[in-house]
Amino acid sequence: MYHDSLNPRAAGASFPLLLLVCAPVMATKMAWAAQWAGIGPLLESLLTSWQVQLIQLIGPVTGILVAPAVGAHSDRCTSRFGQRRPYMFVGALATIVCWLLMPMIPNLVVSQGHPSDNEKTLVTVATVLCYLWMDIAVNMVQMASYLLIADVAGDRQVVASSIAGMYSILGQLCVSLFIWTQGPAQAYLKWFFTMLVVFMLCTVLPVCRFVHEDPWKPWEGATPRTNVLWSCIHGVKTLPRQLAVYFAAFVMAEYGFISYTGVKGQFFGQHVYNGTKEGADKCGSNCTVAQTRYNDGVALAGGLTDNLFNVCGLVFLACLPMLIQRFGVRKVLLGALLPQVGFIVLALCKVVWFDVLLVVLTTATQQTIYSLQIPLIVAVLGSNDDKRLGLFFGAYNTASCLGQLSNFAVTSLVLSDDDASFSVAIVVGGVVSAAALLVIYRFFTVRMERW
Repeated sequence: MYHDSLNPRAAGASFPLLLLVCAPVMATKMAWAAQWAGIGPLLESLLTSWQVQLIQLIGPVTGILVAPAVGAHSDRCTSRFGQRRPYMFVGALATIVCWLLMPMIPNLVVSQGHPSDNEKTLVTVATVLCYLWMDIAVNMVQMASYLLIADVAGDRQVVASSIAGMYSILGQLCVSLFIWTQGPAQAYLKWFFTMLVVFMLCTVLPVCRFVHEDPWKPWEGATPRTNVLWSCIHGVKTLPRQLAVYFAAFVMAEYGFISYTGVKGQFFGQHVYNGTKEGADKCGSNCTVAQTRYNDGVALAGGLTDNLFNVCGLVFLACLPMLIQRFGVRKVLLGALLPQVGFIVLALCKVVWFDVLLVVLTTATQQTIYSLQIPLIVAVLGSNDDKRLGLFFGAYNTASCLGQLSNFAVTSLVLSDDDASFSVAIVVGGVVSAAALLVIYRFFTVRMERW
């Protein structure tokens, strides 16, 4: 059994410093939420549904390629500004330029009057390129932010990760609040992107200015630079056994969760509320009873249920360090994975309040598996100064993306328009989550004393 108390402790950062250094996580979460809330519907207006689904694969693919490369290279960055901050600053700057440019694309491309077919094509191509640009840039900011948090946190890794998780939830709530008060984001793109720019500037610039990093001097034992381009593979291949166990459980847990989130509107609208999807988005005030039920289910899934999920996530993250201290990381991880196994029951149940409860409880699963990534890496490596920290954290980012991609592939095979297919997809997610629980129960032996 691995016990991280055998390694010397590094001094922990102060609480105000952790609040400062974790803040950019809020901006990156807002960026990812903006993709679904604002840019997704914008693409829907330019392309067919299958083309939009294909383009949305850019997200996990760039996550697999870009994030590990940024992590591995920043581990060995010799800039006088530090290892992480240069990537954070450049990524934030590129993201802001993209956000400023994206709502201006139609005005820059289309001449006066009705746009021609060529102009429509140019607008579409430019929007897709900005989508790719944003994915690459936000991955840079996100990786650098989390690694800087790990560098600064010392022996308070779980506390720091919990604070970062809280910022992440607050970022998602900010986007939801904008849509709730102003309406669909695509109708207010300039104001929407202005909000994103302000949050990116207000969170990243103070960190780049006030958080100190000592320049790194290369040493003989550092990971070879030739591995940077292949870091997405090299990081996974070289994971220590306990981190590899967590990697496997992470992929399965992420698959299980996406199996619900990918169909949550249809599941509540058709399966739980017995509604009809056909024409429900266009019927307006002339909806049939079945269409109204469907819309009510969709609203419940994306409104009250998601908000309860996020609020309960904030409360759980506030308690996570104390839970780790009291019960140990293994027991907490096992307990946190259990609610997601409840997806098996969710798929078979049509009691509204109970279904909402089952979904909300899975916030413990998601907040735990994400918050424990870096603390576990640091615990196994024995130090946050190890030059494999970014490489292995990039591997965990790959795990998240692999979970999304594998779910996309399987779901596309089992989904159809009838409500039973949504239940099947969620049942499969519950079974895979149970497999993740068994992997942790059978093979995970880390005991983490630092929290």
